[in-house]
This record gives sequence, structure tokens and C-alpha cells, in this order.
Amino acid sequence: MVNNPSDQLSRWFTDSSIPAQYIMLKLKTPSIVETIKFGKYIKAHVSDLKKFQIFGGTDENNLSLLLSAGLKKDSSPETFRLRHKTVEGLYLPIQYIKIVPVQSWGPAYNYTIWYVELQGKNQEELISYAMDTINLKKEEEAVRILLKHLRRRRYRDAFEALSRESGVRLEGSIQARLWNALVESGDYKLAEQILEEAVHTGEFDWYMSWQIYTPQWRQMSACSAQVEARLCCGDPAPLSPSAPINDLLCNDRDPRPDSAVRITIYYILESVYI
Repeated sequence: MVNNPSDQLSRWFTDSSIPAQYIMLKLKTPSIVETIKFGKYIKAHVSDLKKFQIFGGTDENNLSLLLSAGLKKDSSPETFRLRHKTVEGLYLPIQYIKIVPVQSWGPAYNYTIWYVELQGKNQEELISYAMDTINLKKEEEAVRILLKHLRRRRYRDAFEALSRESGVRLEGSIQARLWNALVESGDYKLAEQILEEAVHTGEFDWYMSWQIYTPQWRQMSACSAQVEARLCCGDPAPLSPSAPINDLLCNDRDPRPDSAVRITIYYILESVYI
């Protein structure tokens, strides 16, 4: 595609706004595409993409979502960063780019793409290593799914043989012990002990970090009826000197005379020495 923003014919456009339309771009070789740039017309156009999605992968029939975004209603080119790494931090090589228009700025208007530019990495050694790593991960995931099926169907010998030969672990040690305790043995007491051990070792820390905080309140110190009345009604009058000593724990009352403070300290020291 050629970036010619002043030419109204230099674009890809549709005849209608039905959603089942897309552009499929095929790269010469698998590459790691990091960013995509959209060019625009010299002025804002109603057919520009207000919402769009971008998919990518090495197989045109099995693509993953790389971006879900939209263009601003102006004439400035925009660059978006694509998802080019897996959850484990591995590079995600792709050869097919699928741009799917979702909504235009004009109501029930057709879609228009003026210019697209892709940037990333295509070094042969890097791509070869990324492809081998991704294929290995796919094989491990396939074995893991098969192990899950064998264990669920109680094919214990086949499960142990495949796990031993492949070296793939279906789950962590704590999860495996919990499965054996609950499903195989029905030992609920042992299952509770395993869960307590998981709590102490921090197995639930990541899960708990995503939970919503719930406040728990506790009374810092007891207040007398007079203090409660002051807090409720806003009475600025000071408390009578005959108030109980435990009212000193309330930080909102007026300070007592020095003598009262000295007497209180004396009682405290006397109780300590006793």
C-alpha cells in the first residue's frame, strides 16, 4: 500500500457496513510484528475506523487476537503496539495479519483503510528460535490435555507412562497431592492439611492479590456517654473533671489539668512496680 493521504482513491473501502468484512495480509516470511501504523486522509473522514480488531498467526485458520482499538476522528496517523509475546514472555511469530473493521465514525457507513504499515523483527535466527519454542509449547500443551483426559478416565497406567516418557507435568505438586487426597482417597482431613500448607507457602498470594479489599473495623478505645454525645451533637463544652480515667484514651477530648495527668502517670507507674 502507498501512503498518499491527499488521494481519495488511494484506499481500501467497502460497499456496506456489514461486520463480516476484513483484510488478510500475508507476510513473505514469519516475523515478529510489534507495531502497526494507520494512515489517514488529509481531513477527518466519516468512514474511518472507530473500532477495529487485529488478529495474527502462522496459520490463517487459527489466528489470535493481537489488538482491539480504534482510530481518532482526525487526520493524524496513529501507531498501535501489537501483542507480540506470549504470557510466558516468548516471542510470537506471525505470517498472517487480519484487520477486521467493527464500526466506522459515520452511522451505518462503509469502512475505509487508507494506509497500513507494519514494523517488527524478521532476523532468521530469532524467528527460527521463536518458531521452535512455540511448536515445543504447543506439543507440551497437547500432552498436558491428553494427560488430563487419561487421569479423568482413570487410565492410571497410561497416565503414568505418558507423564514419565514425555516429562510433562500436568500440574504442581500441591495440586497433584490435593487431587489424590480428594478424588483418589476421599480423605478430606488430608485435603484440609494440604490447603493449609498451600496458604503458608504462598500458593494463594497471586490469587488473593486480585481480590477486592474488605474493611474490618475494631474499636480502638471505649468512650463514655459524654464523649459519644460530643461526637454526635458537636457540643464544644469541655467534659467535667469527674470523668473516668479511661476517657483519657479518647484523643478528641480537652486536655486535663497537669495535676490529673501526674496522678494518672503515678497510678500507672505504681501498678508497674507492683
